[in-house]
Amino acid sequence: MNYTDCMIDLETLGDTPDSIPCQMGVVFFDLKDPDRQIRGGLVEIDPATGAELGLIQTTSTLKWWENLGRPIPGQDPATASSLIRVLHGFHQDFTTLAKKSARVWSRGNSFDLAILKIAYKRAFAAPPWQFWRERDVRSYLEALRVDSTKNNHDALDDCMNQVGDLQLAAAL
Repeated sequence: MNYTDCMIDLETLGDTPDSIPCQMGVVFFDLKDPDRQIRGGLVEIDPATGAELGLIQTTSTLKWWENLGRPIPGQDPATASSLIRVLHGFHQDFTTLAKKSARVWSRGNSFDLAILKIAYKRAFAAPPWQFWRERDVRSYLEALRVDSTKNNHDALDDCMNQVGDLQLAAAL
C-alpha cells in the first residue's frame, strides 16, 4: 500500500519562488494513521546546480544563514547532489511510494512547492504530483486551532515536526 500523504520542506538561498534550494526534506506518511511507519529522507543540494537552472540567491538570505552560526546546507561538494538529480530522485520516489491521489503538503504552498515547480519547469520536467492535491500545513493547523512554531531550518527535522503536528491535529 502506498502512502496517502507527502510532506516537503526546503531550505533555500533566497526568499522568492525562483530561489535556489540548498536542502530538501521529504516524508511520506498517512495523515490518519500515525502508527504506520513513515519514510523520509534529506538531501543537500549543490547551489551551483540551481544557479545553472537560472534560480537565484539573495544577499539578505545569505546573511540570515550566516547569523544562524552554522554552515549553509549544500556547501560541501562531497555531500551535495545536483538539483536535477534531486528532482529526478524525488520524482521516482513519489511515483513509487505515494498513491496517485496523494496530498502534497508544505508549510506555505507559495514557497516550497512553488520553488519545486519552477525548478522542475526549468529542468524541462513536470512535478510528480497533481496541482489540486497541494495542501498547506499552516492553513490546516490554523483551521483546527493548533499552534505550531517548530522550525529548526533543517528540512527533514521540519518535515517530521510538521507531520507530527498534522497527525495530532487530525486526531482531534
